[in-house]
Amino acid sequence: MIEFDNKKNRFLIFFFRKYFEYSFKRNFFRINLKGKELLESTIRKSKSSEIPVILILNHPNWWDAAFVVHFSYNYMKMDGYCFMEYKQMKDFKFFNKIGAVPIIRENAEYSLKSLNFVAESIKNKSRLAVIFPQAELTHNSKKPCKLYSGFYYLMTKIERGIIICGFLDYRFTTEQRPELFVNIFKSYKFNSDGLPEKLSYIKSLETEYELIYDEFEKDFTASNLAGYEMILQGRNSKGK
Repeated sequence: MIEFDNKKNRFLIFFFRKYFEYSFKRNFFRINLKGKELLESTIRKSKSSEIPVILILNHPNWWDAAFVVHFSYNYMKMDGYCFMEYKQMKDFKFFNKIGAVPIIRENAEYSLKSLNFVAESIKNKSRLAVIFPQAELTHNSKKPCKLYSGFYYLMTKIERGIIICGFLDYRFTTEQRPELFVNIFKSYKFNSDGLPEKLSYIKSLETEYELIYDEFEKDFTASNLAGYEMILQGRNSKGK
């Protein structure tokens, strides 16, 4: 079984930062971001107050893990950890050396150990934890949206921090290669003493992700994507 520790391999981090950036440029037309100012102000608050950030993302695509490495290290420029399914990490063990921490949904004891490790590693520091509460690849159109409670447990353990909610969607537009759309739609500070009741909080977030998907689907169909800014340019189409 994969063990986790905080002894990251700096060479591997540097290598995969560059490798995944290259992979996105090679395989995608571009990456687009909505909520840039909100994200940047959140990062500034984290650094000035020395409090951690929990980035909550949906999990629609195999590329999500590669995106997290690129986005956290190259764009957000924050060190930290990302939770990853144990089954995936068995095939890509290098992720453990660049900040991925395994989760086994069927093994609560093991998963709590992972959550506690990350909580202790980022508590009272300007560091990042990325979590996919859907816990498995899930098409964005699938309803109802189901989120597991690991992120809520993490909030109780680090006591104070900032939540960022992000939505990912991969689409083909007018180019030969797909585009990734990243919507940072929510950010707020929290204190564990003032957290809402767990089940109602999770349910409200599930509903919010469903609404964000519906809104994106409507905007995409209407070609109304003016709120997105390109943050990575990939390869142009051939023969256009």
